[in-house]
Amino acid sequence: MSASNRMPGMAVPVGEVLARLMPERNERVEKLKEVAKEWGSVVGPARARKSAPFALEGGKLRVASDTPHAAQQLVRMKGNIQRALKRRWDLEVEELQVIVGQPPPQPSRVSGPPRRSCAPVRLDEEEVRAFRDACPAELDEETAMSLARLRAFFARRFPGEEKGRR
Repeated sequence: MSASNRMPGMAVPVGEVLARLMPERNERVEKLKEVAKEWGSVVGPARARKSAPFALEGGKLRVASDTPHAAQQLVRMKGNIQRALKRRWDLEVEELQVIVGQPPPQPSRVSGPPRRSCAPVRLDEEEVRAFRDACPAELDEETAMSLARLRAFFARRFPGEEKGRR
């Protein structure tokens, strides 16, 4: 069911919402998936077994290679790779960056302002013992202490919230 056919108040799949919010990013991700799937047809099966594209940012294609020799071969094939990507997927790749080894981990967040970090929470042992004493007697000691530390953490981290629950 498309968005235009949906009744007001109906749930919308998360993927559909994200596609509407980030259409160009979604398209770039889909093209990268297709390129990765068909990488053997771009560089040949032998080179495809030793390399894989992992990022497509602007006009830059980033590729991970298992060996320095395979990386060197890909760099030498840059023009052929660019033409194949343009012809098959209409991708304008101005730069080909080849690294040796595993692809670096990609950030999970979408670009935007940096998230605020919180100071570490220091637990007061007296407070933990007080929360431990409030736990049901049928709990074993390890579980009761874990719950007490968790409750003490939340009491410290969110001071206004705990007072309303006692």
